[in-house]
Amino acid sequence: MKLHWSTRSPYVRKVMAAAIETGLDAAIQTRLSTVSLSTVNTDVERDNPLGKIPTLVTDDGMALYDSLVICEYLDHHSRKSRLFPRDFEQRLAALRWHALGNGLTDILILWNNERGRDPAHRSAPHLAAFRAKAEATLDALEASMDELERREFDIGHLGVAVGIGHADFRFADLQWRATRPRLSQWADRMAERESLRRTVQFDPRNIPMPARTGKLYLVSLGVGDPDHLTLRADRVMREADLVLGQADAPARYPAQLAGKPFMEAGHGLFTPMARRRAPMDEVEEQEAARSRAIRDCVAAGGTVAILTQGDPTLYGPQIGYLDAFRDLAPEVVPGVSSFAAANAALACAVTGGRGSQSVILSLGKNANEGYGGRDRLSMLAKSRSALVLFTMKTDLARVADELRAGYPGDTPVAIVCHAGRSGGQAVRRATLDTLVDAAGREPLPFEHLIYVGDFLGEA
Repeated sequence: MKLHWSTRSPYVRKVMAAAIETGLDAAIQTRLSTVSLSTVNTDVERDNPLGKIPTLVTDDGMALYDSLVICEYLDHHSRKSRLFPRDFEQRLAALRWHALGNGLTDILILWNNERGRDPAHRSAPHLAAFRAKAEATLDALEASMDELERREFDIGHLGVAVGIGHADFRFADLQWRATRPRLSQWADRMAERESLRRTVQFDPRNIPMPARTGKLYLVSLGVGDPDHLTLRADRVMREADLVLGQADAPARYPAQLAGKPFMEAGHGLFTPMARRRAPMDEVEEQEAARSRAIRDCVAAGGTVAILTQGDPTLYGPQIGYLDAFRDLAPEVVPGVSSFAAANAALACAVTGGRGSQSVILSLGKNANEGYGGRDRLSMLAKSRSALVLFTMKTDLARVADELRAGYPGDTPVAIVCHAGRSGGQAVRRATLDTLVDAAGREPLPFEHLIYVGDFLGEA
């Protein structure tokens, strides 16, 4: 699923919190989308004619609008949570509480928009009315704490918590907590709930920074299990003021990333790869948003950590950040690569071949039709060195045919799946002649490497 997303939208926060509550957050790919009342975001408009976020595009291509609709969709497809009670009376009560919290959010956004106008055009009656309505809603919540606290957590609690969170985000000067102690305590307890702790709103332009020289890191998380994280990577992540990574990073590394401003890093941004996967204007919009956030953070003296799997310099999807921000002197924090983890899984000397002690790293797709590089697999095979293939978009039958230009058909082959993942790591052994059959016995996961060479011994 694809979600048009922003770090500042309370409605997006509600949807992401609901995704975490329902256990579906890992199934959502976030797409950073900036919208405003005065401009049109054509990327969002393609999925939602209203041009508003959040907008969720389901796996079957249906676009859903409005945060409450999206939350109910997630709840319906979850086996973990019941944010929307089935009993009508309970459901009505939950929706009533949600309406109060969501209404508070609506008022706060209108109020913030009005006070953000040029002073000569602000409407004093509107500002006074927005304040009065917000204060009245907060008073009503304070008076209703007994009822709200008795209820099991549902969409009502989420709507109220997000509304109060937006008051803290945009209206620190409101000082609403001073006269509403029970609501303040309840809000603090809600903020500790995982779904709300991981979705705190932030404005990348206004991240408070200590007085120090800013720094940009490209941090390897290693591969497989989270405990492959190096001590240095752990330190950089804990010290970072802004983190970019895969959507599931905060859940996988809660000790390092809890409460930190977080943006989804995308896949292949700042490289031609991204432009092959999405329209140019869409990619440029994503890159521009990340560029602003990174440069603003570093300029203010902050530390930015861009997280990536394995070795970012070996076919890594985030390598484009190094070139795009070369002027910021980015530093790579090395980690356990898939190559290193797969070597460990094989438990043999990769450089121990009988006729060659060299190792060649290449791509399986270099055997694909139309590839004209000097490193076609048929050329590499002639050295009979140990060959390790990263397997994105690989046609195994063509790989085997190309490799037979140099390797005998009985050359040992190993397919290492899920290297470094306890409980999932596996090695399938074959020969060049039986590779396709061995791979076809059951589907190969995305995470696999292919090793070819006599260093493997007998297949």
